[in-house]
Amino acid sequence: MKNAKQGKTNKNAPLSKKQRKRLEKRGVVIKDKRAPKADGVKMPKEQKFFIALVAVIALLAIVCATFGGILIASAVGNVPYGSIYDTLKMSNYLDTRRMGKPFYTNNTFDFTEIEKYYAPKDAAYMDEYIEGIRLEHREEVALGQKLTPVGFADDVALYITDIFRGESPADEAAEKANRIPTSTMPLGTYIQSITFTVGTEYFGKDFDDKLIALNLKPADTGREVRYNGTIALDDTVCLSYVVYKSKSAKTEGVTEETPLLDRYTWNTKAESAGKNQTRVDLSEDIDATLAAALVENCKAMGETYTFVLENYSLSGDGSNKATYKIEAQIHFAVETEVTRDVTFTFPEDYFTEGDGATLKALNGKTVTFRVIVAASDDYELPVFDRKFITETLEVELTATDEAGALAEYKEKELARINKSLAENKEMAKLRTAYLHLANKANTSSLFVNTEFPTSLVNAVKSSLLSELRTNFISTYGFTPTTDQLNSYAAAQYAQMGGQQQITTYSEYLMYVADSQITQELLMYYVFRDAGLKITDEMLEEAYRAQIDEFIENAGDPETYDEEYFVNYYTKDVLYAQVRRDLVYHMVGDYLLAKNTQKLS
Repeated sequence: MKNAKQGKTNKNAPLSKKQRKRLEKRGVVIKDKRAPKADGVKMPKEQKFFIALVAVIALLAIVCATFGGILIASAVGNVPYGSIYDTLKMSNYLDTRRMGKPFYTNNTFDFTEIEKYYAPKDAAYMDEYIEGIRLEHREEVALGQKLTPVGFADDVALYITDIFRGESPADEAAEKANRIPTSTMPLGTYIQSITFTVGTEYFGKDFDDKLIALNLKPADTGREVRYNGTIALDDTVCLSYVVYKSKSAKTEGVTEETPLLDRYTWNTKAESAGKNQTRVDLSEDIDATLAAALVENCKAMGETYTFVLENYSLSGDGSNKATYKIEAQIHFAVETEVTRDVTFTFPEDYFTEGDGATLKALNGKTVTFRVIVAASDDYELPVFDRKFITETLEVELTATDEAGALAEYKEKELARINKSLAENKEMAKLRTAYLHLANKANTSSLFVNTEFPTSLVNAVKSSLLSELRTNFISTYGFTPTTDQLNSYAAAQYAQMGGQQQITTYSEYLMYVADSQITQELLMYYVFRDAGLKITDEMLEEAYRAQIDEFIENAGDPETYDEEYFVNYYTKDVLYAQVRRDLVYHMVGDYLLAKNTQKLS
């Protein structure tokens, strides 16, 4: 499962991206240590103080991160790298003869999806929004409960044993015809449970509703697992094996200690199409010859055995018979399973291109999950009343009665949400314009040199490294080792759509810094070529707004005042940051004004 929290439930673990996306669609403001302030919900003083101490460097990122989503904290150390661009000779890096105004004007930006996504909310939306707020502030009642039905806000650990297209299959024939191969369905594994919160729409709202409607208790489903002994033909097993096609197919030199090439997937040397499973029903999922050979040869679970199948069809249809050498290991066996079927419809936009064609084809389609509920932790939602609004959310109200307080809160929050949507819509439009410009430049090979000044590259890398470490700490709660930072950087780069294979955070810094610098070069080129100017008054106003925001976000104006931030960053760094942000704002506004906006 992409972004699934697997295994033991971690109450302090961050929400997955899928869960976060579903919550944000409901309007929930998600508290995150990386964000100094949840918009519209005041943060407790102790949390503000923690953020000020642990992630003060990230404060500068908050302002610039809004400008197109491609800016990263740029004022770290004593190098105001935003000012470096003012001294660069653009013709050293860009083929300015090929650019000119047609490059960044006379384009068409399609904002159809942006307009749709950031459409304003109406009053009816507030009931759903409030449910999301209650979910965010849920309170734990009982851990590992077995006899209480799964309900809204509960944490559930779920094994998905099978996935079928359409309704719950009525018989074995329907199961075979409609089963979706697990090799193409990273929705769940038989080895580890998927842990999620009911109500975060992990598989979509319809799944949550159908799971709750089952009135299912964890004790109602389960499985009996054996890790020792032998297997039988009516067992379901967790199996991995490797197939070698060889003329001699000898077993000499292969011992029980010989490591498998891949212990949890079938990694065949030939004719392996369709052979990618970890959970195998010996009586159904594989042919009788192979099943019998596994039962005969695999004498103990957890050990690797080698055997030969002669005149065997790996495809199972009798064709292309050959002699194969097979290394196999049974990790555990299941004699009895108690499952329940959950039939639901995936949201229309649930899967993306990155999930693969098979998954994307399920958007908007009805499917059935055959599940085992391994555990469920019980949570209780708070009462959403005047006390909760004023004390927990720290929202000031004039109304003194409950009905008036609720109505006032809804009115205030709806106005705030729609204001935020409008602002974010404009930022999304700027981001689209920036990326369009960058893609067009890269496609046209306008860059003639990407050997940038060492001072600029080092400043950007320093900034990126600080944010990488800060984000790791805010996610996992501890300072990373070098190996952990390497793995984290590789994962971050992959999620950004990076095209290179990286193994160290140094490579991450190199590739991301190069991408950021090339994009910023374009911004500064357009800024100069379009004749845009930043006046002293504009710069001072932006500086003051930035300082005010820093002080507000820090939450302790007596300690974290203007003098504190000036001493920490220096005025040169702060003004360079402000000027850089103004460049992006002004270029973005210019691009939107000089190009066509498509709305279909």
